[in-house]
Amino acid sequence: MKNIILCELDRMYKSKKNRWLFIVSTVVFILFAFFIRTFDLGFYDPNTTVYLDSLNTAPFIMREFHLYLVFVFCPMIFIESFNHEFTVGAYRMILGRGYNKKQYIIGKLVSCALITGLFMLIMYIIGNSFGFVFMNRVESTNYFNIDRNFGILGAMIYNLKYYALEYLIMIAIMGISSIVGIISKNSIVAYILSLGLCIGAMYINDLFVFFFLSSQTIFDVLSNMNNNFMIICTIIILLSSVASVFIFDKKDYLD
Repeated sequence: MKNIILCELDRMYKSKKNRWLFIVSTVVFILFAFFIRTFDLGFYDPNTTVYLDSLNTAPFIMREFHLYLVFVFCPMIFIESFNHEFTVGAYRMILGRGYNKKQYIIGKLVSCALITGLFMLIMYIIGNSFGFVFMNRVESTNYFNIDRNFGILGAMIYNLKYYALEYLIMIAIMGISSIVGIISKNSIVAYILSLGLCIGAMYINDLFVFFFLSSQTIFDVLSNMNNNFMIICTIIILLSSVASVFIFDKKDYLD
């Protein structure tokens, strides 16, 4: 299993598509940072705002970046991982060597989770660094629906929690994309279907609105006003991962 994960990480790292995706995504993140700097305001909803400063800016950069993650970064990196090798016939060559199919797909899931986790950690560092360099320097700050101020350490921990919850949404999208990517023979169709499922879910129930608009949900979770988000994301991740392993194991890639 360890070797499978390392090989998959190496494949993802050496992919020119993934390298360009990471570079472009980082540039887009920085552009969003400069965009919100022009307003110096962070939004909870249209009627509730907070002034941005060196400590609380990072979550609001991610707030603007969220739709890019949903529509571009997540589908591209996940669909490429789960569907591209099927499309070009690589699964036939790999699995023909006798690798355990369940271990192979689990290795892919773990690798995608690790690579996106690393990406989010880099965005967290860039987001906080941007705040310290370009925003108004303060010793303490405040966030929505929490009746206290946060010092530097408290703000860094709060920001880390925000990015961790955003990462949880990405892993939920990964689970959905893995099922679609395994079932579909066409990467474009898989891309459209994965987006359709994520966006369509919020029309089924408001509990899934975080796929499209994550910031208010995350702020509510961090202020102990939302107890459903963690449960829903965990269920999606577990069920989709189990389904992906089952479908991949039953699917014949050797024909």
